[in-house]
Amino acid sequence: MIATTIEQKVAQFKQNIFKKLHHRTLLEYTGQPVVSDDELLYLLLPALNGEPWTDKQQLAAMGVAINMAALNTHDLIEEQDATSKAQQLAVLAGDLYSGVYYATLAEVGDVLLIRTITASVATISEEKAKLYEPIHQSLDMWLEALKTIESDSIRHFFKHYHLEHYTPFAQSGLLLKRLAEEIAALSNGTTTRFTDALAKTNDNVAALLREAYEQLATTYENVVSTSPILHDDVKEWIVSRIHELKTN
Repeated sequence: MIATTIEQKVAQFKQNIFKKLHHRTLLEYTGQPVVSDDELLYLLLPALNGEPWTDKQQLAAMGVAINMAALNTHDLIEEQDATSKAQQLAVLAGDLYSGVYYATLAEVGDVLLIRTITASVATISEEKAKLYEPIHQSLDMWLEALKTIESDSIRHFFKHYHLEHYTPFAQSGLLLKRLAEEIAALSNGTTTRFTDALAKTNDNVAALLREAYEQLATTYENVVSTSPILHDDVKEWIVSRIHELKTN
């Protein structure tokens, strides 16, 4: 599967999600559902890599993606302007997406899957809540929290379908993407809940994150390049994405 085919499959999957979540008023005020190509790539990684993939797994993956869109949309709600029309509709959009997520997983007809993905939502929410608490943690502990926030839904999905060997790729790839976003925000003079929490115990947060990013990027690229389970075209796509993040 060449890189363009991978991108086409991810793009088509994304369009299917947009169709399922389409709502004219929400689209006008909140835009398209927030789900990144990276999230979808790693969610679909087993299928893209040639693993057996049923229609029910595809539907379940869509449910997980919609759940991630709901979580991402709720993250857009601003503390200082939560009463504006756009912000109120962002709340409604997140709630709507959550309802569609449950309905989609119900179509799969697997109660255990619903339970395990719901458990991941609770875990992710707990880790996000820590960012608002007056607690001091090491960088490694915060990075573990970010890893959970970014990829725990996918981890639970893989575990349910006995695809755990793909979990490390999703965890490292999505953590790398998040670190790149945090570094970009700092470069633009913007702080986030994560960098504010990290600043409680560290003076030069930007330098600290850049060092963590470079270490992870180097390690992850080596893991991908030498992986015995990934096909060469999938390796090339992921490595190219690592390089793209570095240059942005």
